[in-house]
Amino acid sequence: MKKLNLSYILSMLVMTAFMFSGCSSSSTSSDPVVVAIPTNSVKFTITVPATTPAADKIYIAGAFKNTAEQWKPDQAKYALTKAADGTHSITIALADLPASFDFKFARGNWDKVEKAAATATDKCPELDNRNIPSTTAGGKEFKYTITQWADFCAK
Repeated sequence: MKKLNLSYILSMLVMTAFMFSGCSSSSTSSDPVVVAIPTNSVKFTITVPATTPAADKIYIAGAFKNTAEQWKPDQAKYALTKAADGTHSITIALADLPASFDFKFARGNWDKVEKAAATATDKCPELDNRNIPSTTAGGKEFKYTITQWADFCAK
């Protein structure tokens, strides 16, 4: 029977633990970081048009449970955070949302609200309120693309 030395056994244990931890020796800083969304929250992530001013904050405004917070496009509590990849996101507790949540994204006021894509007859059409059934949204991420902003509509 072959004798194994202690340092070999330890190095094998470390390598096995490393492999099963989901880590990789080829990992780089550009690899995506996966963050779990708590089941009592919902995450909203948006991609914005290239015309979006970098300095502008983006907010989610909608029919929150607290009526004092409803449909205000500039509440610090509901400001999205900009990620390195250019997307913006916010995680909101389900306790803040009604069973069916209507909302829109805006850049601080209604003159800078999201709009639908331009058509042949309307360069700046209204966008219906977005909606999620928050009763089944816990732990989920909803991704949206903003087509254009009201103050940048092709005129």
